Amino acid sequence: FKQSSQARTKLRSGIEMSVHVLTTGYWPTYPPMDVRLPHELNVYQDIFKEFYLSKYSGRRLMWQNSLGHCV
Repeated sequence: FKQSSQARTKLRSGIEMSVHVLTTGYWPTYPPMDVRLPHELNVYQDIFKEFYLSKYSGRRLMWQNSLGHCV
C-alpha cells in the first residue's frame, strides 16, 4: 500500500499508519467499540479502504480501532 500511487499522492507526510488485514476468525472476540479517531486517521482509513477494495473486490473491511495503538 505504501508504494501505491494512491498512497504517494493522497497521504500527507509525517503520519504513518500500519494496517493488519485478517479474516474475522483470527481476531480476538472483543465487543466492537466506537472509537473517535482524529480527522487525519479517518482520511488514511478511507484511502486504504479505497485501495484495498479496488484490489480485492467482493470483500469488506471492518475496522477494529479499539485494538490498535497510537504513538
